[in-house]
Amino acid sequence: MKFLKYIAAGQGAMTLCCLIYAAWWYVAYNPKVNGDQFSGTAGILFWLTFACGTVGMYLNISGIRNLADTRQICLIGVVAYIALLTVTVLIFHRQVTAELFLIVAWATMEIAAIFAVYNEEIAAGNYPTMLLIVVAATTIFSMVAYLVYYRVEEWKAFYLGLLPLIADAIGTAIISFFVISKFGLKI
Repeated sequence: MKFLKYIAAGQGAMTLCCLIYAAWWYVAYNPKVNGDQFSGTAGILFWLTFACGTVGMYLNISGIRNLADTRQICLIGVVAYIALLTVTVLIFHRQVTAELFLIVAWATMEIAAIFAVYNEEIAAGNYPTMLLIVVAATTIFSMVAYLVYYRVEEWKAFYLGLLPLIADAIGTAIISFFVISKFGLKI
């Protein structure tokens, strides 16, 4: 059960990461503000985002590393990234940014965490459908925002960059809640 605590704590850290990332985005990319994205308050928020994300990834990986399907899930994530990169560049003519990688990495990590937590139930054919729908909906929403970002005026683009971060925070918090409540974990 220790791996469940790692995943729950990792999900909490990733929720915090997404919220701080949203705050950083709001400060660093606000059209009303003309400043450096990595100095002052923006710089502090960026490094807090990085720290929370690193801790969240470490804890999640510690929790999912013994899952038999981890390599398959990661391989599917890599293939999905390459496919989405190809489609977004060649068909939608979208310039490549870190967000595409982050969208796919987030979805891959969340699916691996779900499979690790619900492994016995999944093996019996009972999938945690609601959680998989949360990951799918959040990922689709983020991809739409990613594709539209450079095609809209400045303020709409600003919010299109902000809203997926909030959606990721909500999705990650939902998964954390289910892990904690399902197993009655005390963190």
